[in-house]
Amino acid sequence: TKTRYTELPLNVRTGGASSSKTGGDVDWFLFELPERGIINLSFEHNDEQLPQVGWLVTVLNETGDILYDGRSYYNNKQITSGEIGLDAGVYYVRVTSHILSTVDYYLTCDYEPIDTYETEMNDTPETADVLPLNGEESGVSGSLSDKNTRPDRDYYCFAPERNGVISFSFIHQDYTRNRDGWTIRLLNESGEVLYETVSRWCDMAVTSPQIGLSAGTYYLVVDGEDMLLNSGTYVLGITYAAGDNWESEPNNSSEQADTIVRNETGYGTLISTGLSYDTDWFTFELTQTSSVRLLFTHEAQSEAYEGWVIDLYDEAGNQITDLRSLWSDAEKQSEILRLAPGKYTVRVDTGARFTDIRYGLQVRY
Repeated sequence: TKTRYTELPLNVRTGGASSSKTGGDVDWFLFELPERGIINLSFEHNDEQLPQVGWLVTVLNETGDILYDGRSYYNNKQITSGEIGLDAGVYYVRVTSHILSTVDYYLTCDYEPIDTYETEMNDTPETADVLPLNGEESGVSGSLSDKNTRPDRDYYCFAPERNGVISFSFIHQDYTRNRDGWTIRLLNESGEVLYETVSRWCDMAVTSPQIGLSAGTYYLVVDGEDMLLNSGTYVLGITYAAGDNWESEPNNSSEQADTIVRNETGYGTLISTGLSYDTDWFTFELTQTSSVRLLFTHEAQSEAYEGWVIDLYDEAGNQITDLRSLWSDAEKQSEILRLAPGKYTVRVDTGARFTDIRYGLQVRY
């Protein structure tokens, strides 16, 4: 039982043996980490030349949460957990025999102290690891653990104190296979998906576009649900710069529109939310009849795809103008519009071909 266990020294190969018990044998081991770090658990035995599951090898914390759940076949001489980030504390390894057997096995819990790796359990917003924002790129390493009961998710929390813009990178080694391995999502505090991307096994680096956010609490979530599990180590990096000249996601409706300052450039990007692309809304108010012109800019690309549709609406929702910008247009401007006093909104939407290039928008009057 869990109260009768064998000490599992760190970085030492330790032997164990299944016993012939009706219903299978369960062996418990305990190890303790003196400080935060990573472990890599290996389970070894002789090749018994039988293609059948012989043991379940499970790592648990003191409250019984499953941190790793592996299966060892009789004809598979060794399985490894991959790197698992853990806080200092007491943990358990449970070895469960599937069928009657007296085969000897060996456990090794390799341990390395490190404070820049995720710490399990970080599967929920409440248990998220903190990503510091220090003006430069900061980051953390992590990995998705094999858990037969449910997929592993890694939550990371960051909280900009001012409006600004972020971008993040997701890096891992090239595993050559063209298979989806990780989904990375950006969520706000209410759980709304602001951005989503996928990294394949053969992608060594995936980088998000620049994303404007208001002050608040946000989460980056890494999971491999409905994908071929890859337990390799990844590095998640984030860059943040404070500033009031960026859109703040989500601004996907006229009710969520960001205020744009007269004759000043407001920046934004159209970003992917997984199943669709977002729209960006901006608002301004005229106190008197004015001559207004919209100016839309971005870095020119070689292709001439239609990338953006920029629409201007009055307070009643009537469309006033429809401006379209190609990828190859460095600058696009509307005709001069004579507008009455009142509130107006500008919607920036995806054209015929999506792009997440940063754009600039000015309302000149």
